[in-house]
Amino acid sequence: MADQINIIANIILATVCITFSVVFFVVPVPHKAEIKNYSVSLKVLSTAYLAIALFTITILAFNLNDNSNEPLTFICLLISSSQALLFTFTLISLINPRFVTVKQLFFQILPLFLFVLSYFFITSFIRDPYVKNISGLLSVLPNPVAVLRILFAIFYLFQLVYYPFIFIRLRKGYERDIHDFFSDSLHLRMKWISFSFFSALIIGIVSIISGFAPGKNSDTIMTFLYMAFYFYFAIEYVRYPEIFKILQSVFDKTDSPVTVPRYHHSWDILKSQVLEKKYYVRQGITIEEMAHQLQIGRTTLSKYINGEEGLNFNRWINTLRIEEAKTILGNNPEITAIIVSEMVGYSEPANFSNQFKQVTGISLSEWRKENIQQPSDK
Repeated sequence: MADQINIIANIILATVCITFSVVFFVVPVPHKAEIKNYSVSLKVLSTAYLAIALFTITILAFNLNDNSNEPLTFICLLISSSQALLFTFTLISLINPRFVTVKQLFFQILPLFLFVLSYFFITSFIRDPYVKNISGLLSVLPNPVAVLRILFAIFYLFQLVYYPFIFIRLRKGYERDIHDFFSDSLHLRMKWISFSFFSALIIGIVSIISGFAPGKNSDTIMTFLYMAFYFYFAIEYVRYPEIFKILQSVFDKTDSPVTVPRYHHSWDILKSQVLEKKYYVRQGITIEEMAHQLQIGRTTLSKYINGEEGLNFNRWINTLRIEEAKTILGNNPEITAIIVSEMVGYSEPANFSNQFKQVTGISLSEWRKENIQQPSDK
């Protein structure tokens, strides 16, 4: 029964990988320099998914499952390490395209290349020992291949520590950038990227743990985990161009040309213009659009907001919107939250309620009770 389940799991995995290998290859991508890495990554993913499918089919065709019941095999370490590299940098390319350079990738791929080269060189003279458990692997440590496998396992553990470090750092930078650019950034946070990364990390940790206690059941569980992850990741990854159309201005660090140059800026004057014209209630207003209205560079405006207000653009705009909402509610006690949210620039009432609580520290209904003594909105 266990063997049948394992066969079914591998068939599903191969089917998923072949399907999305084709999808990755044909998905349309905008011809933009900022999305070049994404375009390349699609081809790499297409090849990787196809390779995984062929590898899985080979296992099924030649009944090689029993050969996987060995701890820390070189091929398993190579697959796990390669996948850690692949998924980390494909996800990073979505939140920081400039980080993923040829030089960066070269230094990440070089250790894998050296391990593979060393393995094939050594095994041309010395046989790779077959062991049933970790104790057996340690018992043959004088064997250079066993030493290489253990070193590879240590390197893989290093990847599992180092990759989260750089991902978290770049993820924070991405969120800082979108908060400095967009007034409404909730839909741009792309939580699926973090979910995918940490799911891959957990699978990697489970994989290394299962390497110390291999068996048919652990192999089947890992196959189902990989299948679920590959499916979810592929679905979300091919949808990225939809978000990129909005994000491309964030990745472009250059300022738009200023039609009327101003050489002496005063934040008091600029802020009074924002308040007078109420640019902040325009739905979806970005820092680039506001800078255009104020006829200054967006970098200059960002520095003013960060320095003078002590807030990023997103937080500042939401603070102004909530203050505007409080004024409207005070003058119109009977008005509903839905109408107010639209008047101050929110496309979703739920986001308005969330921002209201973040800015004031209390919910909208509590604020109304304390300040205008009206029943809460339904």
